[in-house]
Amino acid sequence: MTQFVAMMAASLVALTSVAVAEEPAKPSAEVAPPVYVEMQTSMGDIMLELDAQKAPVTVENFVAYANGKEYDGTIFHRVIPNFMIQGGGFEPGMVKRDTRPGIKNEWENGLKNKRGTISMARLGGQPNSATNQFFINHKDNTALDTPRDGSGYAVFGKVVAGMEVVDLIAETPTHHSHAGGGHWDDAPVEDIVIKEVTIVDSEKAASKIAEINKDAAERGKDASARTTMLTMPPADAVKKPGELPGAGVEDANADTSPSGLVWYDLKAGEGASPASPADIVKVHYTGYLMDGTKFDSSVDRGEPIEFPLNRVITGWSEGVGSMKVGGKRKLVIPSNLAYGPNGNGPIPGGATLVFDVELLDVREDKTTMSPADACKDAASLPGEPVGDAKAQGSDSGLMWFDVVEGTGDMPADESTTVRVHYTGYLMDGTKFDSSVDRGAPIDFALNRVISGWTEGVGSMKVGGKRKLVIPGDLAYGPRGNGRIPGNATLVFDVELLELP
Repeated sequence: MTQFVAMMAASLVALTSVAVAEEPAKPSAEVAPPVYVEMQTSMGDIMLELDAQKAPVTVENFVAYANGKEYDGTIFHRVIPNFMIQGGGFEPGMVKRDTRPGIKNEWENGLKNKRGTISMARLGGQPNSATNQFFINHKDNTALDTPRDGSGYAVFGKVVAGMEVVDLIAETPTHHSHAGGGHWDDAPVEDIVIKEVTIVDSEKAASKIAEINKDAAERGKDASARTTMLTMPPADAVKKPGELPGAGVEDANADTSPSGLVWYDLKAGEGASPASPADIVKVHYTGYLMDGTKFDSSVDRGEPIEFPLNRVITGWSEGVGSMKVGGKRKLVIPSNLAYGPNGNGPIPGGATLVFDVELLDVREDKTTMSPADACKDAASLPGEPVGDAKAQGSDSGLMWFDVVEGTGDMPADESTTVRVHYTGYLMDGTKFDSSVDRGAPIDFALNRVISGWTEGVGSMKVGGKRKLVIPGDLAYGPRGNGRIPGNATLVFDVELLELP
């Protein structure tokens, strides 16, 4: 009996083994192959690999726009270096393209907003609002993976060739555009057109990737040679003065300072020189990179610029600071006296700069002039003339002129709310704010504004007009505020309308 049980147990084991061995295997989930996209732009070609496995809805949406030729002829309308380049939704002139309905936001698919990845743009606070606009990350943007408004931004692919084209686009000059009657920040000065977006098979993709990489290698050689030229030290650059960009130096001799600055006096000035680094100079200038690229010119704009010498690059402070009015000078400025390793806009890091400068005028910087000194020449104060009004002052350093004596009530104390019209100026005449220009007076409690206003308006009567000359310590102090420099003396024309 025991043997029978053992035989039966062995038979059951054998049958079980056979059953397991013969059970068909479960099919594995099908893996969606990557989708390859060739994007031809006016600045070069980019190849994308889209992840249809992790972002199926987003990839399907992008492919639909591409196959419908709805990306062809659009532009990169928003470009921010060290952040991203955005496009796909507008034609040149900021003409908006029609869109399909918004799609599900697949931001939790495990893909991250790293440099070179492509993601969908959407409306803030509306996670599922993405349509045709996309962006390519110019750097790792981990903040975009964080659900600050309920969700992050959905990555659905990456650049597999042409990242140097993305870099070129990201570094293109931008401005605030009013195209199409709108207000667009970070818009390229010149349109960057997406000529064509095409879905290609893996074989065509491999061929195109190889082509783009080969072109990139050739451009890299050219870029290396250009970098060598752009960063040439001034001492080497002046060995061939005839090759310097801009105005010819003719027979002028090169002068060099211990800082490494080199200059040629093309025309000797006969007027005044700046007396201090704080003096304001008026100049015409044109700036070049060493390869002849012109990056800025007041001459081309037809309007000279004014600036305090101590608020520009060191090479300008030194090079213009020793000129005389009427003089023309070619400056060759080493990078460490210009924009250094980081560069600035169209100026690459490490670049030697060449400027042709004409010094037109020099005047004293009155930005921080004391109100007492400023009021000695009342006629030179910016804004409305004071007429026969006499200068008055307080122990705080505040000065004022009562241009029109008020006949109404006076604020009871510093908590009183007043309604005024005003215009504010810096001492050089720069108007920085005006309720008059806006056509709307403002209301405020006297204890909620700068001290010079609290004191100066607090002693006015309704109907009065007063010119206030406020020292920096009763205004915005050493930090300044926006267009107002640190420690600036401010001039306000104020009319006290009522005590609402």
